[in-house]
Amino acid sequence: MNARPQAWLFQAENDLQMASLALEHGFFAQSCYHASQAAE
Repeated sequence: MNARPQAWLFQAENDLQMASLALEHGFFAQSCYHASQAAE
């Protein structure tokens, strides 16, 4: 398998985790940003 799609998936998972952490700590704008990045 090409490593590039795996790298994108890894980054999306990291962005989603960051969105969750930001939301838990009340950083709503940052949570929205990282959730959007994960979805892209």
